[in-house]
Amino acid sequence: MLLGHRRRLLRAIAIAILTFAPVRLSNLVQIRLDQNLIKPGGLNSAYMLVFPHYDVKNRVDLEFLFDDELTALIDEYIHQFRSTLLRGSNDLWLFPGESGGCKDAKTFSGQITERVEKATGLCITGAGCDLIVLGTIVRDSIVPYATARKIGWTDVDFLGSAASYDLFVATAQGGVTEGLYAMGLTDMPYRDLLTPAAQDWFDRYKDRFKAEPNIGAFYGYDAADLTVLGFDRAGPNLTLDSFINGLESIKNYHDHL
Repeated sequence: MLLGHRRRLLRAIAIAILTFAPVRLSNLVQIRLDQNLIKPGGLNSAYMLVFPHYDVKNRVDLEFLFDDELTALIDEYIHQFRSTLLRGSNDLWLFPGESGGCKDAKTFSGQITERVEKATGLCITGAGCDLIVLGTIVRDSIVPYATARKIGWTDVDFLGSAASYDLFVATAQGGVTEGLYAMGLTDMPYRDLLTPAAQDWFDRYKDRFKAEPNIGAFYGYDAADLTVLGFDRAGPNLTLDSFINGLESIKNYHDHL
């Protein structure tokens, strides 16, 4: 029972530290109590995690101030549970290894990933990144973004492909996709902003398919329109070469929408 609690506490601290300090796993496991984890305001102050530039991959000094809750959690772990992990030669590390030295980074990474996946359903790795690019399609973009924000991962931008540039994503219930970036090939088709000709097409589409046209419908319209225009430019004696030449002859194309 105690062993299980100790392991859960160990992983909880590691995950909490990563939410405050998105450092590499090699830095995480090598946190030393005498060098990296300090209380600059005295014994009753919050912890600060520091790494000098020569211990950081991109050679910059790192400083992260923890809040009181994480500080209390770390103190509980250090004073009540960490002693059971000590083997003499590993007493300087926040996360001591079983055979001396610090905990193995690869093993600890797997344990953290397993715990996060069990709790959230997501398999993610703290890599200290600035941008997450999603390879998801429409509704599949919503859950990973919303879950990342829900667990507190708010200091990184998310960018979706053109396949997530859709009103279904933008208008997800509860505004859970607020802040999600997406690539698009044209403006989002809001009826009130369309030309009269485009509004007429919009209404005819809705009457026929019983749903408003999404961005995919506009892409499809342009693709079909360009194909027909290419056939027209190819002339009556259609061949593969004449069709290609017809498409390539289209310059400064503007659709009717």
